[in-house]
Amino acid sequence: MGKFTIYFNVIILILLLSLNISIVYSFFFLDKEKRFEIAENNQGTYFSDCMFNILNIQFPEFSKAYRERSVAYNKRGKYEEGFFYLNKAVSIDPVENLGYRGWIKYEYLRDYEGAINDFKRLDSLTPNFVDYPWGVNIYQMLGNSYAAKKDYKLALLEYEKYLISTNEKDYTGDFFIFYGKSLENNNNLQEALKSYSRAIVIDSLRADHHYYKATILFKLKKFSEAKIYIKNAQNLYEKNYTYKDKYNDLYMQINKNQIMLYTDSINKKL
Repeated sequence: MGKFTIYFNVIILILLLSLNISIVYSFFFLDKEKRFEIAENNQGTYFSDCMFNILNIQFPEFSKAYRERSVAYNKRGKYEEGFFYLNKAVSIDPVENLGYRGWIKYEYLRDYEGAINDFKRLDSLTPNFVDYPWGVNIYQMLGNSYAAKKDYKLALLEYEKYLISTNEKDYTGDFFIFYGKSLENNNNLQEALKSYSRAIVIDSLRADHHYYKATILFKLKKFSEAKIYIKNAQNLYEKNYTYKDKYNDLYMQINKNQIMLYTDSINKKL
């Protein structure tokens, strides 16, 4: 074996040893927050799950490592495994993790009663603070959960809390669609119309905002106006401006068939 080959093999061996030392160091000896960041950025990989596992063993009270470990399982629909870690996170730090668990129950499991229980427990633990589970006002989440159970009176009570607890400049179009639907289902059609109109003022480039205003105008027998808004909904839907989630069919999410059915119904009245 020539000297060049020997030197080359030695260099390769050193590089491999250095790499292995670096991997071992990153798994076991980096600051836990840095390791959490690495695992989070590689979420869904075997490497990430291994790093979260080591964090769980080394830092059993580090709740967000359990929560973040659950995310990849929940995204893949493996809720049993996901909730094993998520429930552990909640048991360690309920204030930090109840909102996310409630959001998962609402958004993906359709477990609206379970979501309500989590949101109410979180709200009781933070009496001087308005929580925002996954970026949404907790009173809107409670209202949406009650509405999904068809308990519109309780939904409206929670929506009123949202209006009181939220600065007007932070109101969202989505909120006024959900609020309007509960008003409509509680036979308050004029107030529902105002709510849908407000959603359009806040965000006019959403097919569902125009769709729901068209439907309430139809119920109010204002067919010419309804035709304008259902046409707007169709145009925006074709441009993909609508409320949807790539992982999930959402509560109150509209589709093309619904738009076409209302278009036909409106045209028959004109």
